[in-house]
Amino acid sequence: MVKKLKAPKGTDEANANGESYRVENDGTVEVPDDAVQPLLDVGGFVEADETPVEVPTGMVLVKSSDPTASCGGEKVGDKFMVDVLTANELVSHGFSIVEQVAAPPAAVPPKQ
Repeated sequence: MVKKLKAPKGTDEANANGESYRVENDGTVEVPDDAVQPLLDVGGFVEADETPVEVPTGMVLVKSSDPTASCGGEKVGDKFMVDVLTANELVSHGFSIVEQVAAPPAAVPPKQ
């Protein structure tokens, strides 16, 4: 089976288990099941069906390959939202910074 993932911004290919997979123009890539977890854990990829999270300025999402890990940040799915300084400290403890495309701003109705 294959699974569709959303690639980090600017990524043109996914590499896992010695194989390379092309990222499509829409930023998604289809990979076999055995390639999914490495790309989610350390590659900065997210499941394509995840709703984008709006990350405020000065904050980032971090993720650990250890599902029992915690860091005191706000839990967002399987990630944590923390400030940039905390994120830099967490990298030395096995966390990775996840580049997340911000959700588009809500449509504002035109003024009448």
